[in-house]
Amino acid sequence: MNWEQIKGNWNEYSGKAKAHWGKLTDNDIERVKGNRDELIGKIQKAYGKTKEEAEEEVERFSKEQQRSQGDSDRPREREQQRNPRREQEERQRPGREQEQENPQRREQQKNPQRESERKEQPRKQR
Repeated sequence: MNWEQIKGNWNEYSGKAKAHWGKLTDNDIERVKGNRDELIGKIQKAYGKTKEEAEEEVERFSKEQQRSQGDSDRPREREQQRNPRREQEERQRPGREQEQENPQRREQQKNPQRESERKEQPRKQR
């Protein structure tokens, strides 16, 4: 993920950064405001890391966010894809043919009250 995207959505990512680097205080996270160099400096100070180590961690964090962002789109893609196996199971389900042939009966099965209401009402004479 581009750091500019993280910076632009820092309110969203600040909680994730806080969870990732638990030693950083809320005040530290607030002061960073999406500034990559500021975050690197806070990590160095809190964890006693070199600048290079802190940069590597920030880069990994950025990549993790990119992967998690991509994963959040995948369930929707799966839902939208056809599932031939499930479709075949649906077609083979007992009683399926009858449901398709008689939609009125299907409606009566869904709403049994309507059926009883029909019985109670006298038929109109012509």
